[in-house]
Amino acid sequence: MKWYHIILYHLILFQSPLLAGEYSPITEQLKPNSITIIGEIHQHPESIKLFQELIRSYLKNNSCLTVALEINNNQQSIIEKIMQGRAVASDLKISSIIDQPALRNFINSMARLKGDGACLSIITIDSATENRDLFMAAQLMKNIGATPILALLGGLHSLKKVNWDLSMTKGHSYVAEILNKNSINVRSYPQVWDD
Repeated sequence: MKWYHIILYHLILFQSPLLAGEYSPITEQLKPNSITIIGEIHQHPESIKLFQELIRSYLKNNSCLTVALEINNNQQSIIEKIMQGRAVASDLKISSIIDQPALRNFINSMARLKGDGACLSIITIDSATENRDLFMAAQLMKNIGATPILALLGGLHSLKKVNWDLSMTKGHSYVAEILNKNSINVRSYPQVWDD
């Protein structure tokens, strides 16, 4: 069994928190000029909790991290105010598809981490008007650099290669696939939750 299956196995069957060392297969891959995508099923607070624990585990090494969220890019200025302690997550306009109390609590907790000195930034990468996958991939590529990027996106956006019948899909590539085609160092981990 591969390590990422073990992570999901723990979360699905035992619903117990993982030990910090169990995140290392993912966090050790967070390197400069890389993007790591955690694919979630929206409205699952467990996805947010896993994402938050990955961030906390990585930041224990006093490293810097950029967190990318599937929130409309027009909310970036509010995110920056939240991270500076001048606003709160309830001020954000978030699509009802992804909005949930766990996400807003997560954003507020990231601002507290930043306030406590963590080298952390959040970027909003979604668009309501354009091809969302192309836009999100472009935003991620624009922000790639010395600080690794850890993104929380819907599960489909995390797929690197899809061989579906295009008549059954939107007919375009997903974020991870676009990044992969552009030779970006991208790792993706789609989550599967058992209801």
